[in-house]
Amino acid sequence: MPLGVAVNEVNNFDSSNSNMPNDGDYHCLVEAVRENSEDEEKPLEVDFMVIAGTPAKAGEPLQQGFKFTEKFFKTDKADGKGGNAKRLTILAIALGLTTRQIAEDCKANNKPLVIDYTKGVGRSVCLRSKTELYAGKKEEHKGKSFANIGFNLFSPKDPAVDGWKKDQAHLARVPNWIPYVKGGAPTKPAPAAPTAPVGAAAEAPADPWG
Repeated sequence: MPLGVAVNEVNNFDSSNSNMPNDGDYHCLVEAVRENSEDEEKPLEVDFMVIAGTPAKAGEPLQQGFKFTEKFFKTDKADGKGGNAKRLTILAIALGLTTRQIAEDCKANNKPLVIDYTKGVGRSVCLRSKTELYAGKKEEHKGKSFANIGFNLFSPKDPAVDGWKKDQAHLARVPNWIPYVKGGAPTKPAPAAPTAPVGAAAEAPADPWG
């Protein structure tokens, strides 16, 4: 079943009335993060803006500058779907707020993974938007399609997205990819780099993550 949280749902999907970009692969800037740390059932809300990418269908307009909001629930109880903690962790890794090595170490040692997601503002991620038919248990959603990101969130320097179009100025400020080594020592992520304005020239300062 789709595990992503849909911002908008439609009977017959039409990108003109959706608060999500057209299906495709995108490099997105995080413009804002809203978090209610006192209520575990309220989602983390992230405002994204597309800064580069490719729609899935040939001939569709480029989505550069398109803004949308995605919700990330903190517990499975909040939406009854499951996988929410994993999804939040994937977001943190994609943003360079932690590493998979640290996340796996916390899980193995039954320690909480503490992340300040507000530090993701000004950073960027790659994500895949895909429309999927609802396959859950809620009767009111059956037969409807959802614009969905699911677990498809990546660091812009993850080898999995090597072929995706990216904004080069923002790409230069992304941490170098740290491959996961099972049983390896936890590796701390690098501090955030200065935010580049959208459309800035590619001659960014030397990569501070290297």
